Amino acid sequence: ARWGLGMDRVAARLKAADIRPGLWYRPLKHFADDPTRPAVAETIRGDIAAFRRWGYELLKIDFITYDWNHAWNPQGVSPVTRDDLHWRDRTRTTAETVRALYRTFREAAGEDVTIIGCNALDHFAAGLFEVQRTGDDTSGCDWSLTELCGPNALGMRAHHHGTFYAQDGDCAGLSYAGAIDWARNRQWIDLLSRSGGAFFVSWYRDYLDAAAKTALKEAFARASVPQPAAEPLDWQERTSPVAWRCGETSVRYDW
Repeated sequence: ARWGLGMDRVAARLKAADIRPGLWYRPLKHFADDPTRPAVAETIRGDIAAFRRWGYELLKIDFITYDWNHAWNPQGVSPVTRDDLHWRDRTRTTAETVRALYRTFREAAGEDVTIIGCNALDHFAAGLFEVQRTGDDTSGCDWSLTELCGPNALGMRAHHHGTFYAQDGDCAGLSYAGAIDWARNRQWIDLLSRSGGAFFVSWYRDYLDAAAKTALKEAFARASVPQPAAEPLDWQERTSPVAWRCGETSVRYDW
């Protein structure tokens, strides 16, 4: 309603511009911690049926763990060990519940909709989601977050790429002019495009100068060709690796 046209028309306009339409989807926000409630699966199936009917071909499904657990794990503590957490259906373990939830997404999406899991549990997403965000958010305005979360996720989860799913190390971005030093952002664009995984960009067009435009054009071309997962060479010494083997090429970055 805010856009003045239906979601089916949005999808049709995107397709007319030779763009395949996708949606960001947060399905569990209103279900009070319990994905075993029958209404959860019913709502998911109804939502995704509508998305498919409207013509959307990709779903990024987000907050999949947080919205039933309300906990992050920045200190490396498992986010699924709350003592006070109980399902309505007490006969099912957490593993059975989570796997069934993910299977509901997959069955509702069918074979013609690509799923990107975000904040999903890796081993349960394997075989059900085509793509998986493997790290916390990178940033278009705080380089320290990109350095911590971007190269780290690409490196430490590289062995999952092509086995569990295609890896998504999150995007290269710029939120406002001068927010990220170009020398650093250029390197992150380069690594992300060589990673073998998903390559996303979140960049305000007004800040797309000639250097960024050239680098992104080259990066999109590079990322469009299938590549093996980029392999970090110094992952045992650094949280955010700087030395990488990208196919037949060895690359070193200065974060």
